[in-house]
Amino acid sequence: MTQDGDPSFDETAEPADEVSVGETAEPALAPADQREPSRPSVDAGVEIPWRVTLFLLLAILVVVFAVQNTQSVELRFLGWSWELPLVIIILGTVVVSVLLDEVLGGIIKRRRRLRRLEREELRRLRGDS
Repeated sequence: MTQDGDPSFDETAEPADEVSVGETAEPALAPADQREPSRPSVDAGVEIPWRVTLFLLLAILVVVFAVQNTQSVELRFLGWSWELPLVIIILGTVVVSVLLDEVLGGIIKRRRRLRRLEREELRRLRGDS
């Protein structure tokens, strides 16, 4: 059963391979389902998603366009009038557009998700009864 009170001792197990001085024994491999997924090596190169590349390219183009258009222009809206550099108007328009896109996109995604959850709940309830 045990040797010297060690509950993990197995009399039927074969002795481990001997390791000479200065060598290390290689650990046994775990079953495939218990192994950690292999990670890419550091020098494997970094892949940049195409969306990030496209975003950076568009951002650079907007900045170049804005910097090349620095003359002052008159902006009129609902009876108000401002004299502003065109670069501020261009960059301000881009920022407002991105913010509106994110806010409205988030609202639309939330509504779609709620509708999908309601449909799934209805299917689940119909299937249970």
